[in-house]
Amino acid sequence: MTLTSGPAKIEVSDEQLEQLQSVYQALQEDINSMLTDFFTPFELMVGEEIFVGESAEAFASYCTLVRSYLEARADVSLTELQHAGQTFSNKINEVESI
Repeated sequence: MTLTSGPAKIEVSDEQLEQLQSVYQALQEDINSMLTDFFTPFELMVGEEIFVGESAEAFASYCTLVRSYLEARADVSLTELQHAGQTFSNKINEVESI
């Protein structure tokens, strides 16, 4: 990608934009996988009544809250990045059509 002065100097291939989108998709899948791998053992212990009691319930509730927040925040961040990439692609297409 070369960015210099003026739209005529922008060089971004469709392949590069597709690669950027695939990187965002892979990143989202990795984040979801890491969150699942981290929180699943706690959920299993609570579900199988291995981890019991008031403190276990409080910790499980906290983990559920943190997991929900992290999933939502990661999704919003990656959606914003994908939107920025799509906007960039649209702007490039507008310039190319001139």
